[in-house]
Amino acid sequence: MKNFARIESGRVAEVAQFDFIEGRFHPDLVWVECGPSVREGYAFTRGKFTAPPAPEATPAPVPIKDTAEAEALREKLGLSEPELELLAKLVRGG
Repeated sequence: MKNFARIESGRVAEVAQFDFIEGRFHPDLVWVECGPSVREGYAFTRGKFTAPPAPEATPAPVPIKDTAEAEALREKLGLSEPELELLAKLVRGG
């Protein structure tokens, strides 16, 4: 079987395998033969597939060192003491 990508607005909208593609779909749908590594979301420009950029890494949370720092953060965010306690509980997974 061959790999095919359906192209929509310059992006891969769908990837599928077929023995043949001729006559399977409405002629307005654009299907292009592709390699096995092509996935949905790839760009297709000038006959070439390009992977989307890797997502940016999420920075690790910085632990609060002391009570004064926690109080300053609470005031900056405009949280009440119960709201801060609830937020801390949710962050800890409790």
